[in-house]
Formats: sequence, structure tokens, C-alpha cells
Amino acid sequence: MPRRRRSVRDRSITVILLSGSISPIRRLSLSPKGAWALAILSMAVIISLFWMGITLVTFRNDMRNIQSIKEDNQAKTEQLMTLQEQLRSLEKEKENIEREQSEIKRLMGIRTARPSSSATPSRSGIMLDRKSDPGNLASVMGREIERMLSSFNTTKTELTELRDQVLANREYYLARPNSWPVIGQITSTYGIRKSPFSRRTEQHSGLDIAANSGTPVRAAASGTVVCAGFDRVYGRLIKVDHGNGYVTWYGHNQVILVQVGEKVEKGQVIARVGCSGRSSGPHLHFAIQGKNGFVDPESYLAKTER
Repeated sequence: MPRRRRSVRDRSITVILLSGSISPIRRLSLSPKGAWALAILSMAVIISLFWMGITLVTFRNDMRNIQSIKEDNQAKTEQLMTLQEQLRSLEKEKENIEREQSEIKRLMGIRTARPSSSATPSRSGIMLDRKSDPGNLASVMGREIERMLSSFNTTKTELTELRDQVLANREYYLARPNSWPVIGQITSTYGIRKSPFSRRTEQHSGLDIAANSGTPVRAAASGTVVCAGFDRVYGRLIKVDHGNGYVTWYGHNQVILVQVGEKVEKGQVIARVGCSGRSSGPHLHFAIQGKNGFVDPESYLAKTER
């Protein structure tokens, strides 16, 4: 009787497993479906391993890049902090120079506008923010330092010129009456005015500066006291001779703190504000007498002091 041929479905695949020369040979019979499942599973494992390998390599590269970025950011942050310290140092030095410059200008009587209290310089205005890019901050800080250096050099050059000029004529500038004698409000200016007593038109020889009784009165310039006594109009009156034809008057004082013949320095307290003499209230009458008579004090006094 002839043998029946097996169909493809009945065929099986035998897999021989060898584990060593001594171990027995093992056979694994798989149906076609099982063979295909094993092949697909093997392919899936191979693809998974391949993908995991690529992922691992990519991860390692990313970690190296992250480390490199961290190191770069750390270097930039350190650079930024160094730039910030340099900027602070520059600003402090610039402030010191501007302070000296202001004093020299005061001595010279240069009229400059008082800086606004609301206008503040950048001064370390670029703060280190952890959320900001250190690279960008360092770039901005570098430009700020360049700007500061430019401004600093300009100020330093101007200061050197002013210092040389003042030192060459120190006595003259110290004797120039350009320092405000008292801080207060001007209630009457130099020139023609109506008298507060007679209401007649009169020539006012100086400035009336209202202030509280006892407020210090300071010498507008260095000089010698030539008058320290009582006057029926100006009450307790002080006159200081500064040389070069200039004499300053300080009237209506509450108390006089100097005496005739005494040498006074610019800014020295010489009296206290009062209302002695013919006065309607506590104030200082300040006048500058030149070679040809009284002059307008505001043309001499520095604006920065009030």
C-alpha cells in the first residue's frame, strides 16, 4: 500500500541544539507556525537590542554634551562674576573721582545742575540671574564695562585738568565766595524790590534766605573777619574780607561765633540764623560786596550746593 504524502501543514521543522561535545544532542521540533513565531521573536529581539544600543550610545553622547554645557556655563558664570566685581570696582573709583570733582568744582564756583535723586546709574545694575544665560549676561556685562571705562577715562581727564587749575590758583578759589552760607529758601532776591516794611521801592543788596532759628551759617569763602557786631538794620552782622576786593555780609544772626581779625575757612560755621535787627522773621541776609559795590550773589554761588 503506497505511503500517503504529508501535507505542508503536517511538516515539522527540527532544530538541533548543541551545548558541548560531551552533552547529548537535543532536538526541538517546531511546526511551521512555531518556526515563524520563533523567527519573528528572534527578529524582534535583535531589533530591540539594536535600538537599545543606539539609545545607549545617544544617551552617552547627550550626557557628554550636557556635561560639556555645564562646564561651559560654569566657566561663563565665573567669568560673569569676575566682570561684575570689576564693574563694582570701577564704579566705586568713578564715584570717588566724581566726589573729588564736585568738590573742586565747588571751590571753583562752576555752576552745574544738581543730579536728580531718581536718576540712578546702572551700578551693578546687571544682576546675576540663575535663569538667564550666563553667556549673554557676560556679553552685556563686557559692554557695560567698556562704557564705564570710557566714562571713567573722560571723568579722570576732566578731573586732572580741574585739579591742575585749582592747585595753581588754590588761594584764589578758596577766597572766591561761591559756597552757600545756609541751606534754606530764598524769600527775596538781589535787585529792586518793595520794602517789606515801608512798601516803597528799594535796592536790595543781597539775598534773604529763610531758615529756622539756630541754623548754622557758614563762610562762603576763606578770609578774615573785619566786622562782628550789631547793626541797627542788619542786627548781629558779620563781614568777611576775602581779598581781591570781595567782602561778604551775613546779617540778622541770632549769635555770632567769630570775632574781628579771626581767619575763617570756607564752609566754617561763623554764626546762627536769627531775626535780629530789622527783620520780619528768622532768615539770613547774605550779600557780596565787590570793588564797585554790591553784586548779585546768585551769579557766584554754585547751584549744586542747594
